[in-house]
Amino acid sequence: MSKENTNTDTVNRTRKLMFRDYMMQKDLNGAGNVFGGVILSIIDKVAAMRAHQFGGCWVTRAISAMEFAEPVNVSDTVAGFVTGHAMGKTSLTLTVE
Repeated sequence: MSKENTNTDTVNRTRKLMFRDYMMQKDLNGAGNVFGGVILSIIDKVAAMRAHQFGGCWVTRAISAMEFAEPVNVSDTVAGFVTGHAMGKTSLTLTVE
């Protein structure tokens, strides 16, 4: 989510669990790990779920950083946590872990 004209008073900075999913065979690439695109899709969904709690219509404008720390395998559980940072008139800044 983008950042413009921020007002940090309107954002709850609590880290919230927004999503949990079990990785399945259909999510794997040829190397046997979960596709990076599957993880990016989960991140986008998690951010959207949190953004919609603020009301209105939101779209992802940018992802400022992304790091795959370790491979995700079949039968792993992936969880998405979101922290809100700032909200402006037309923007919202979130961190997804």
